[in-house]
Parts: sequence; C-alpha cells; structure tokens
Amino acid sequence: MLIKNKTSILVIQNFLVFVLFVILIELASFSILYIHKLIISNKTSNIDETYKKKFGKGKSFKNSKYSSDELERELIKARSKENEHYQYSSHLVYKNKKFSSKYINVDSRGIRLNKSKKDKNKNNLKEINIWFSGSSSIYGVTNADHQTIPAYLERQLENHYPNTYFNVLNLGVVGYTSIQELLNIRFSMLSEFKKPDIIIVMNGVNDYHHAFLSKEDHFDGLLRTGIGSDKILKYYWSFHNEKKLFNKEAFLRILIYTFSNTINLSNKVNKYFVLKKANSNIKTFTNSYLEKKQNSFELVEKNLVRNKKFYLGNMKLIISLAKENNIKVLFILQPTLYEAKRIKNLVEQEVTEYIHSQTGYFAINQEKITKLKKISSELVMNKYFWDLEQYVSNYKKLREELNILCLKEDVPCLDIMPTILRNKDKPIFSSPWHYTYIGAEIFGSEIKDELAKNKYFQLSP
Repeated sequence: MLIKNKTSILVIQNFLVFVLFVILIELASFSILYIHKLIISNKTSNIDETYKKKFGKGKSFKNSKYSSDELERELIKARSKENEHYQYSSHLVYKNKKFSSKYINVDSRGIRLNKSKKDKNKNNLKEINIWFSGSSSIYGVTNADHQTIPAYLERQLENHYPNTYFNVLNLGVVGYTSIQELLNIRFSMLSEFKKPDIIIVMNGVNDYHHAFLSKEDHFDGLLRTGIGSDKILKYYWSFHNEKKLFNKEAFLRILIYTFSNTINLSNKVNKYFVLKKANSNIKTFTNSYLEKKQNSFELVEKNLVRNKKFYLGNMKLIISLAKENNIKVLFILQPTLYEAKRIKNLVEQEVTEYIHSQTGYFAINQEKITKLKKISSELVMNKYFWDLEQYVSNYKKLREELNILCLKEDVPCLDIMPTILRNKDKPIFSSPWHYTYIGAEIFGSEIKDELAKNKYFQLSP
C-alpha cells in the first residue's frame, strides 16, 4: 500500500513538473514573440506609410472594414467561435449551422439572416423570392447581418418597389466552391425552401484559387473544400475504417495548441538560419527562386484549363436546373482586389491588404529578383510562387468566358468591374476577396438596377 502511495505521489509530482515546464517555456516563448511582434509592427507600419503615400497621394487612411469599433469587436468575437458555425453535411461536406450573436445570425436551415424586417404586411403584397448563392464574400465574413450584399439588395429592392415583398435568402457559405453551390441549390429545391423566382450566383474565386493552390498536375486539387474539411474527412474515414485505437491527428492538434508559442518561436528561429544561408549565397537563392516560380507558372497554366472547364460546367448545370424549374438566373464573377487595382484608387485599408496579402502567395518578378543585393525575410520559406500577371489576366479571361456562356445560354451576366471604376475612390474591399459594408451596399445597388433593367419582374416602382 505504501509503495502504491509513493508511486502515486511520484506520478503527481512528475505531472506537476511537466505542467510547470510547459507554462514556463510557453511564457518565455510568448515574451520573445511579443517583443518580436512590436519590432515587426513598426517595420510594417513604415512599409504601409511608404505605399500609402504612393497610392493615396496625401489622402487620410483608416480601417473601413467595419462601420464601428463596437461592431468590429462583436464580429471578431462571434467569428472566433469557429466550431459553432459549421456542421457536417453529406454531399455538401459541410454547411452553416444555426448560430446566434449580436451581428451574425444563422437560422436552422443554414441561412444567414438579413436582420429582422420592418413591420410589413406581406399578405396583401406580391412576393418575390430570390436566392443569392456564393461563398464567404456573399455570406459576409466582415459584415454584420444587415450589411451583406443580399441584405442590402433586399432593402434596396423594397425601397424601389414599395408595393412588393422581397425575400432574399443568403445562401453564402464560407469556402464553398461551384460544385458545392450547385449541390446546395439542388438540395435546397428538394427541401422545405420556398421555390425561388430568381437565383443570383456571385462566385468564381474559390474555384480559381484551387487551380493556383494545387501542387499536383491533376484534377483532384480542384475538388478540395473549404475550412480544411477535405483533409479532415479523408483522415477520419481512414481512422475509423482501419479501426485505429490512437488518434494521431487529434493528439497532434492538442500538442500544437499546447505549445503554440514555442512552435511558432522555433519556426522563426529556423527561418532566421534559412535567411542567413540565403544571404550568404544570393545567386544560388535567386536561381532556385526563379526555378520555383517558373515551375509554379507552368503547373498553374495546366490547372487553369481544368478550372475553366470545371467552373463553367457547374455554372451551365445551374442554368439547366433553373430553366427546368422556370427560374430566372443572374451570374456575376466576383471581383478581386488584385484585378481592381488596375481600375480604382487603393484607398484606406485596401493599400495594406494589397501589399501584405501578396507576400504569402505571389513571387516578385524576375527583374527585381535578379537585382537583389539582400534577401528579405518574406522571400524565404514561401509555400507559393504565383505570378501576379498570370493571376489577373487569366481571371479576366474567365470573366469573358462566363459572359460567352451566358450569351450562349441566353441568360444575363453582370460585369461588376465598371461599378468599381465608378466608385474608384471608395473603400470597396475589406480583403483581396471580401467587401466592406460600403462595397456591399454599392454592389447591392448595382444588382438591383440590373434586375430592374432586365425586367426580372414586371413591377412598377
């Protein structure tokens, strides 16, 4: 009995020592990272100021992602509860889950709400139902319920046609690709949803990105799904099928979470030595960099051909589905900050988003890389070496191909780029692929005008 007690005490002591060790090493790592962050933040601010003077021509800059500081805090707080936002769904892989907060609210069907309507007796009014399909930009990751594109569209339509009751459903789901949207629309028609009069599809970026993200020369990369769900499903299928007793992935996630600061610090230390080696032989580094960039360019060219067929094929299936059910459709290839940079002034936070978002994806051009006298930290250990010109020009071609498909199928297709040009001094983008509440309102108004112009409904203002 005495031996058992001593063993128990020893186990408890060792456990407490381990816990204390974890706390001390994490505190030390956190302190070092905090000091490092302060130093980097100053450098980042200097870079921002340099580019803001170049782009903004003396204009004042601020963060227009959110309409108020309070709204920003509440949205970030709500979005941080990621495990509460999604649920598994066969065929779709995942979908929105019912969620409630001050500014993000999703009903039991997975529909992001547009905020409660004003008292309006719809019994005596003509009712028009619109489904708005898309991914995170339509769901509105940086927008409150009443500030998403579908929410603005609903209010603007009702203001324009006061004798009509409009019901715009936000079918947006973060990370969805065109195949998931097609299936989501199809399954929604088979459910308790009221059949729509109009389906608006505003997408394209996620499918396009997969062509760039894929590291392989095959079709599989185009079938990945958002929020890492494709990897999770593949792992857990194997785990349960093979009847494993030890969940390695779950253990690793716990380990990474527990030692997050220590792992982050070790990665930065490793990067320091990689950077030092690169600067010791700049010629070798630049040759390797250019080779990786060229390999990326060639692989992307092949995957872009696949992407075009895959994306346009899914859009054609949506058209067929709509025609079979006597539903009108409108297609929009969602704009990105990278292509919009050519037609609008970068204002407010758009400058920072344009500059810093490129470091993780895009390679610098050959002229700059060959003239480097010193290798900077953002150039080493890159996962991707995308070509910016390739990205912008091919996305423009995809928009043209979508327009051709619409003409062939005799359905409307809205080019939103002229709208951006007309509002070139306004902060439209909250990220390279998402929109501010200002941009969402502008797009909502343009879509409302497009629906009215093409007589989607026979109504009088």
